[in-house]
Amino acid sequence: MESTIKNNLYLKVITPDGIKYGEYINIATIETVSDGFEGFLVNHLPMVSEITIGQMRITDLDNKKRIAAVAGGFLYNDGKELKILTPYFEFLDLVDRKKIEQKIEKLQANLATEKNENKIRTLKITLKNENNKLLAIDNNLA
Repeated sequence: MESTIKNNLYLKVITPDGIKYGEYINIATIETVSDGFEGFLVNHLPMVSEITIGQMRITDLDNKKRIAAVAGGFLYNDGKELKILTPYFEFLDLVDRKKIEQKIEKLQANLATEKNENKIRTLKITLKNENNKLLAIDNNLA
């Protein structure tokens, strides 16, 4: 275990629903707003950055590669741990796209009939978040 800690990066992904991922990995690649695509390994230079809506590639300790949808947010890296704070994180092999599309349709229907300004604002924010999930699912890394 000591060698895993010393030679690998710990990735922690935090969403409003809690910690979605917390494992030692070989590498994570994600797109930042300011620097474009960035690959993170253990001992990467420390940085804080805003991340775009898109996809994150993760290679675990068994060299298994997975892609996750990420709906923007922020990252903090200290060289030993990479923290991702995002409103949405889901591995693409687990995404239920139909469920998201159905929720969008329902939100659009509710928005078309709603009269209360506060509820309209809430519906618009929720609709934007659901559309961001689809955007993250559909974006491809270079």
